[in-house]
Amino acid sequence: MAQIILDSIGRAISLFAGGQQPALLTAPQIRPHVRKLTERYYPSLIVLSHNEITPNLKVRSLGSVTLDAS
Repeated sequence: MAQIILDSIGRAISLFAGGQQPALLTAPQIRPHVRKLTERYYPSLIVLSHNEITPNLKVRSLGSVTLDAS
């Protein structure tokens, strides 16, 4: 399961084109676990929970990470 998640994150990162740093938003309850999972493979990936985003910050979704094994 972890490999499927990492592969999905990798695909999402590879599609990101732009001068800005991509970030992965998660539910607050799983944020530390997602960060621990990703830090070895994607050390520069920013992992935030939804409650860490200030109300005045504009967030644009560029995709989602899925558990699809394809």
